[in-house]
Amino acid sequence: LFSTIGCGSQQTQTGTIPESTEVTETVETIETTSTVEAEEPAPKPKEPLPQVSQEEVPQYEGYTLIWNDEFNGDSLNTDIWSITKRQPGVTNAELQEYTDSQDNVYVSDGRLTLKAIKTVDEKGNEYYTSGKVVTRKKKDFTYGKVVTRAKVPVGQGLWPAIWMMPTVETLYGTWPRGGEIDIMEILGHEPN
Repeated sequence: LFSTIGCGSQQTQTGTIPESTEVTETVETIETTSTVEAEEPAPKPKEPLPQVSQEEVPQYEGYTLIWNDEFNGDSLNTDIWSITKRQPGVTNAELQEYTDSQDNVYVSDGRLTLKAIKTVDEKGNEYYTSGKVVTRKKKDFTYGKVVTRAKVPVGQGLWPAIWMMPTVETLYGTWPRGGEIDIMEILGHEPN
């Protein structure tokens, strides 16, 4: 599950992105699960989270709320989020393809789920899909506080993360020169 708010200045970075420049998005995999093998017990059904009204969104002294998403609906709010599609290997040489499939990215019961799926084709080749959502050019800010709630899986090959990346990543050169702030990042096989 994933819930987030941004507090602070609505000021954004300056600069332009040449049309031919590819930029790295803001948020990576949040909640993932692998396909359940037959010998494993079935996963427990998720309890719906209580719906959060605008009046119940946390407020922090010294900060002004500039955006939030509690995922109360049944679809991703495209005023805040964009779904990223990427071929395998583009980001961190990862094996999965980022898709916009509702199998990989969906909202229900007060949760945004980004699900990693392992499939095996008719030739026995393993293939992975997953989801990635970003707020770039929709909810950018320079200073502030980010509050988030996320549940992540444990398992080999899983690398969920919530990142803050520059709006204009190439302003100071390619990554890592443009900066990256990790709100949360964990290797699924090393949860400690």
